[in-house]
Amino acid sequence: FEAAVKSVALGFVCAPHAYLRSGWHVLDFSILVVSVGSVLGEAVPQLWPLRSLQLFRVLRPLRLLSRPSSSGMRLILSTLRKSLPAVLSVLSVVLAVQAVFAI
Repeated sequence: FEAAVKSVALGFVCAPHAYLRSGWHVLDFSILVVSVGSVLGEAVPQLWPLRSLQLFRVLRPLRLLSRPSSSGMRLILSTLRKSLPAVLSVLSVVLAVQAVFAI
């Protein structure tokens, strides 16, 4: 419902501030399409291959990021993304030490 209202209000693709010109709205729309495909796969037996889309339902909480009130969550995710290389470095050192003591 929210995607339809925003598409009518902002335009879908071609307008300057169109719905699909924002990265957060693209994420929101793709999650919506996956969810609808999954529901159709459950409801219509001929569309059973679409049931594999249920795996992408994990992405539903990411829809919250498209709301303006979630600036704190965006900050947390950007901080996690920036700290990922350091975490991977520490993980590689830990795995190296474990490999030495495992032998």
